[in-house]
Amino acid sequence: MFKSFVIVAALATPAFADSPPDSFTLEVQLMTKTGARTNTMALTNNGCGRLEEKAPDHFDEIKACAHTEGANVRIELDWSTHADRTEYRSQSTLVLAHGGTAEVGNSNTRLVVRMP
Repeated sequence: MFKSFVIVAALATPAFADSPPDSFTLEVQLMTKTGARTNTMALTNNGCGRLEEKAPDHFDEIKACAHTEGANVRIELDWSTHADRTEYRSQSTLVLAHGGTAEVGNSNTRLVVRMP
């Protein structure tokens, strides 16, 4: 009886390890010439999240959607920032492993995405 249980447990373990997580946490840091602004987003698998930050000197908007692809997560981003008379808008798709970091943008405006 015990031997059968060990065999079943050994066969089931890889299936449990490969199952995708139900939710993800993203840390998004928007870096501009005037400074960096950091936010955290919680996403579910095949779900999206959106954040807006309005202040007298800037307006940031970030939308992110998450889709598992094996052990990795495909993150679809649509983001923009407005400051003074400048606007920057970008759409990107990133594939991150847990613990991974990616950066998109240009030399003046960048979005750093981390998945702890």
